[in-house]
Amino acid sequence: MTVYAALVIGYGRAGRAALSVLQESGLGPLLCVERRAPEPGAPPEVRWDTTAVGVLPGFPGEPHSVMLRSAGGQEVVQAQRVLICTGGHEVPREGLGIPGTRPSGIMTGVMAEELMAMGLLPGYRVVLYGQGTRARRVADRLRQMGGRLVAELDPVTTELVRVEGFPRLQRVWVARRSHGAEGGAGEETGIDCDTLVISAQLQPGVHLLKGTGVILDEYTRGPQVDPWGRTSLPGVWAAGTCVAPLLEGEFSAELGCTAAGAMVREPAAISRPVRLVPGKGLRWVVPHLADAGATEPLRVYACTGRGEAVTVTIPAGALQDRDTYVVEAEEVNRG
Repeated sequence: MTVYAALVIGYGRAGRAALSVLQESGLGPLLCVERRAPEPGAPPEVRWDTTAVGVLPGFPGEPHSVMLRSAGGQEVVQAQRVLICTGGHEVPREGLGIPGTRPSGIMTGVMAEELMAMGLLPGYRVVLYGQGTRARRVADRLRQMGGRLVAELDPVTTELVRVEGFPRLQRVWVARRSHGAEGGAGEETGIDCDTLVISAQLQPGVHLLKGTGVILDEYTRGPQVDPWGRTSLPGVWAAGTCVAPLLEGEFSAELGCTAAGAMVREPAAISRPVRLVPGKGLRWVVPHLADAGATEPLRVYACTGRGEAVTVTIPAGALQDRDTYVVEAEEVNRG
C-alpha cells in the first residue's frame, strides 16, 4: 500500500492553495480527495467524486489511516500528514433555533440551488434569509426561473422570530435587530410566503474527525488549531472554512498556504500555550492557541458579530505570562 507523504481532504480554496504549496515543496507522494464532480485543469493528485468519511489515528511515528468512499466502493489510504480542508455546511433552521411549526418549504441555500439545477422551482413566494455569494446566487436564479422573491432578509439586521403553516409554510415573522446581530429585536412583522431559504451561517464539516480525539473549538465548532494549523492530533492539520467558518471563505487560501508550509517545515511544538478567546463584539478567533514565548507579532483572524471578516495583530511579547488572551474587537485591523 502506498503511504502518502501528505493527504489533503477537500479541493476548495484552502485545499487548492495547500496542494500547490506541497507540490512546489517537492514533498511526495501527494493525494487530494474531493467529493465534488471533476473540474477542468486540476492537477493529477486530485481524486474527484471521493469523500473522506473517517480518520483512524496512527500510533506515534506511524501513518494515519483515512477511510474513503466513492462510486467504486470504500477503501483505506494511509498518509503521514493529513490536512483537513472540508469547508462547512449551511446551518439549517434547527441549528439557528428558529421556533414554530414544522412545514415543508424550508430549506438551505445549497438545497435550493440543487433543486433549481434540476429545473425545479423551490417555491412561488420565497423569503431569502441570508448573506454572501450563495444567497445572491439563489436570488438571481430564482428571478431567472420566474419565482417571486417577496423578501431578502439580512441576518445581521433582521431576526427570524418564528415560522407558521402546515403542511406548507404560510408565513414567517421577523423583527428588526436594535444593535446588529447581538442586539435585541423590535416589533414583529409577518411576511406571507410558501418557501424560506436560509443561508445565514456555516457549520464546519468535520464529521470525519468523530472519534479521533481532535479538540474542537467551542466558538467555531471546528478543530482547535495553533498558528500553523496544527490540531491536537499530531500529524493532522486543518485550514479553510472548517476552521474559520465564513460564508465568503475569506482567509481560506491564506490558511491553506500556512498549514501546508508547516507540514513541510514541521515547526517546533508550542512550549507555553496561550488560549486565544474572542472578546465582546467578536464571534470567534483563529488560531485558538498561541505561544507565550513568541517573539514575532501574531496575525489573528476573526469574525465580528455582524459576520464581518477581520484580522487582529497581537504585538510581540503581549502573550507573555498568560494562560488566556482575550482578543478585543477594538484591536481589529480594517481596510
